Amino acid sequence: MASMAAAMLDELMGQDRDLLPNEKPKGPHWDDESVCKHHLCGFCPHDLFTNTKSDLGMCPKKHEERLREKYEASSRHQKMGYEQAFLRYLETLVEEMDRKIKRGRQRLANNSAYRDKVACEEGNDAGSNEDIARIDETINNLLLEVEDLGQQGEVDEAQQVMKRIERLKREKEGKQFAGHRAELDDFEKRMEVCDTCGAFLVINDTQTRLDAHLTGKQHIGFTKVRAKIDDLKVRLACQMFIPVA
Repeated sequence: MASMAAAMLDELMGQDRDLLPNEKPKGPHWDDESVCKHHLCGFCPHDLFTNTKSDLGMCPKKHEERLREKYEASSRHQKMGYEQAFLRYLETLVEEMDRKIKRGRQRLANNSAYRDKVACEEGNDAGSNEDIARIDETINNLLLEVEDLGQQGEVDEAQQVMKRIERLKREKEGKQFAGHRAELDDFEKRMEVCDTCGAFLVINDTQTRLDAHLTGKQHIGFTKVRAKIDDLKVRLACQMFIPVA
């Protein structure tokens, strides 16, 4: 427990938090290879998507707020190429997500086109509750007829009626299956893909479910990544026009 608390303090305050003013720092410098340069530039993407489908795993490099503050106060701030590398990495993440979003939209479009084709070729076989109830009533009446025929010794006639009953049962099953498929198709037609994080959403879903999506790690993470890309592009573009002293 103590080691976990120490590790948390190291990340928040740095390994040199207990040093006296006249003591030399024992921790790393911000330009050391062991320090995460993405974290220096704002945040590390590895921290954004823990336990989500976009989980990047743990970052193998050090994250310390003290180091970021020292980097930002340094005369070499934004002159090391860290921001440019960070921008390229974030753009790679977004490009991969945008491909996923495109695939998701294509999947919904393909499913919709296939359903429309089947509906045109086969017609709508989905049965209403009234249709299925009528089939059940007919089957029950025919079973009574089979019983009467059996009592009269009319075996051949009873077998013919049984065949008709089997056909009605298959018709009922087909209508039930078509009804379930229609419900599923209707559900998929009401879906869309989030253009930020690629999640599948139900159109006009409840506000509670929408809020849960918007406050989820993956959505918040990619919102932050996309905003940071815009911010870096502006800052780097402005930096190009600042005269060197």
